[in-house]
Amino acid sequence: MAINIQWLCYLLASIYVLFKTKEREKEKTDYFSEVRLWILCLLSGTLILWTIFFFVDLSFFIIGSITFSVLFYSFFLYFFFRKKQVSSIFQNDIKYADKKIDDNKANTLLEQLYVYMRDQKPYRNPTLKSLDVAAQLNISTHQLSQVLNDNLGKSFTSFVNEYRIEEAKRIIRDDTKYTLEAIGNESGFNSKSTFYTTFKRMVGKTPAKYKEQF
Repeated sequence: MAINIQWLCYLLASIYVLFKTKEREKEKTDYFSEVRLWILCLLSGTLILWTIFFFVDLSFFIIGSITFSVLFYSFFLYFFFRKKQVSSIFQNDIKYADKKIDDNKANTLLEQLYVYMRDQKPYRNPTLKSLDVAAQLNISTHQLSQVLNDNLGKSFTSFVNEYRIEEAKRIIRDDTKYTLEAIGNESGFNSKSTFYTTFKRMVGKTPAKYKEQF
């Protein structure tokens, strides 16, 4: 009984810590979000196993085996059909985290990134993630983050928001019939407050003040 209680306390404490780190990881790459999802799946599966062993008569040993098999194959199928998450979580190049990417390779990646952002305008998608962009460049989210940090001194969020602000400014200049909220939505911001805050920080004035010029 004592072991089961200790096991439960550990699981609940782990889940609590996992959710407490959510806000601190929001400004980091999506690699952390995918890892958190993976850990949550493991903890959930372990919690199910704890429930089986705690409430079911252990004389029915086969129940534990069946439960473990179901959980194992569920995880296997989940990650089999979500290969991008697998490549994000189990990055082969994570051991090179402190090694700077070669300048020639970094410049090539940046050129490809600029072309993709200019032609496809992915920043207009409010749910855009670094995982999506990295997949287009055929690199890992870690490499994308490293290129942006080392060569541009920017986070992924800052890099994308610059494009969104330029898009908002273009819409204001070209068609002032849009409401400011609509302009934010068209530019890729998922909320009015985020649009206003980011615009003021990057442009030095609110969208309303900027719009008065045209």
